[in-house]
Amino acid sequence: MLRFCLLTLRPWRAQIWLGLVLMLAQLALTLMLIPLAGQLESFFHDLDLPRYWGLLGLICLAFAGRHLLEYGLQLNLGWLSSAWANSVRRQAFARLLQADWLSLQTIDPDDALASLSDDLDKLQQGLLALLLRLIPAGLVLSALSACLLLISWPLSLLLLTAVPSAALLIRWIGRALAQHGGAQQSQLARLFQELNETLQQRLLIRLYRQESAQLQRLDQTQQAWLSARLRTLAYQAGERPLLGTLQVCALAGLLAFSGWLVHAGLLSGAELLAYATALGLAIDPSLWAAEAWGQIQLARASWRRLERLLNLPIQQRSLPRASASGRLELTGICLQHGEHAILSDLSLSLAPGEKTGLSGASGVGKSTLLSLIAGLEVPQAGEIQLPAAWLAEPDALLLVPQRATLFKRSLRENLCLDRSVEAAELAEVLIICGLDQRIAQLPAGLDTPAGALGGWLSGGERQRLALARALLRRPRCLLLDEATSEMDPALEAGIFARLRQARPELSWLAVSHRPETLQSLDRVWHLVKGRLEEETACQSSVGNRP
Repeated sequence: MLRFCLLTLRPWRAQIWLGLVLMLAQLALTLMLIPLAGQLESFFHDLDLPRYWGLLGLICLAFAGRHLLEYGLQLNLGWLSSAWANSVRRQAFARLLQADWLSLQTIDPDDALASLSDDLDKLQQGLLALLLRLIPAGLVLSALSACLLLISWPLSLLLLTAVPSAALLIRWIGRALAQHGGAQQSQLARLFQELNETLQQRLLIRLYRQESAQLQRLDQTQQAWLSARLRTLAYQAGERPLLGTLQVCALAGLLAFSGWLVHAGLLSGAELLAYATALGLAIDPSLWAAEAWGQIQLARASWRRLERLLNLPIQQRSLPRASASGRLELTGICLQHGEHAILSDLSLSLAPGEKTGLSGASGVGKSTLLSLIAGLEVPQAGEIQLPAAWLAEPDALLLVPQRATLFKRSLRENLCLDRSVEAAELAEVLIICGLDQRIAQLPAGLDTPAGALGGWLSGGERQRLALARALLRRPRCLLLDEATSEMDPALEAGIFARLRQARPELSWLAVSHRPETLQSLDRVWHLVKGRLEEETACQSSVGNRP
């Protein structure tokens, strides 16, 4: 974790150097207080009020300067840690977007959300604790330790006997915080998952009257998170009292020993006052260091969860070769997930403008085949070749899945996806997909918000919007994975008829279980045991329903 933080902090070198300068200036003012405090002893015998007041004013100025520098340091490092957290979040988010498709399926969305929000917040707090507390405390304690040794080495040796106990205590608390902090974050991810699932399944909960059951599940999940949180808080809250008690015991021993040293003439009053001042100045930094160490241990627990996102393998996209035949060619394709073979020595040929269907039993691998053609998966063997004209076009092949998803943006933004689209082209696509009249009925037209996942739209309307979105990219071939399954047959037939007329050059490979859909296509392939068999017109009319 520390190595990752140091490497990713490079863009903020200027802020780090500024922070170091502020730390050193703060350290200089801290060390200046020790001799100033020692001078106060001389006024116990001969009080010179003007000089006494002047010395007190100088001490107050030094304290004010320290606090002003502390303010500047907090602003600088607080901004740095926030900017760093944004950068890491963007890096993890980009990794999610570019990750290998199969690896991405192993990531739970709610777990990823918790990592990108709460875990990253804990990591930011850990970085801030390192830069704002642990490093400055280390500098101050090192300098004060040297001063204490110079003032009185016998007292300093006695003080060192308390260091091993403090170190063991801090280490024990740090390990406990790392363990219980990880459990707390895992329970928080479960809570996010429970809340998200409840919100997404509102209709199912209402239909089956599961409100009480869901509240009970939420109570159980919250109780598990609260228990984990309380265990973490118990160690966090106990750290300062335990260390404070250890400090009081050490100070009591030092006072007793220092009294004997003064009585024996081995330590002067001025030296005792300077030593006590240096020791007092070391109390806060030692507590800061201990608390910062605890926060860093909590951050380590969150880092282990966030690291999984940052280490997701990137999708490897090998560019297909141009086919000599000018067709979409799949040759000898083999694909397996684990030990389960999905596709075995599969071959397929699709000519530009050809409308082809794909049928087969549920779970046989039809969607997997379309994902492979779309480049989401990479076969273990075999080759995919495209017509030469398609290779230069990133949107030549577009997959339209069965579940049409929409962003929480306007209908126009969902259709255009940050691209500039001519009004005439947009109108043409809406007519093809049978959406023109529906959009015209909306008061705001295409500027109507789609809402969360397009909740106010019917399933068929969402599918038509998804198809229109794909057509606006001007693909050469559409891969339709039951992309019209929620439309009625007449509406589907009308869309395909208008699409044939408006885009005769467009190829498509459509997965469907509807006999009437398959009958309308130029050719139909049947996927059986990982291989394709061409169906006759009679076979395709029967269909293969799951």
